[in-house]
Amino acid sequence: MYNILSDRWDFFNSPAGYALVNIGLPSIPTLLELLKSEEASVLREQCIKIIVSIKGLRETELLFEDMFAKETDATKRENLKAAQNLLKDSKFREILGNVYKKINHLK
Repeated sequence: MYNILSDRWDFFNSPAGYALVNIGLPSIPTLLELLKSEEASVLREQCIKIIVSIKGLRETELLFEDMFAKETDATKRENLKAAQNLLKDSKFREILGNVYKKINHLK
């Protein structure tokens, strides 16, 4: 999955990203593992876009908070913290809003 998701910057235009959004909740555990992985810096934004498209912004924030509190591995905690910080970034939140509008338009 790593190679498929990293091939394109904009997941919305990627068949893999669009498929993961359509799969919905069953794709979340794999995306979360990618988010926590060593490669997370490459995939972080794409994983977050897909998760937010499935769960919504507030539910994603709560999920990340819960995962961060439970995670004991330092590297995974660092990657989760970076994901939490990205969700707080105003420019990224604007991107998420645009992605959410596109997803809802297609449904």
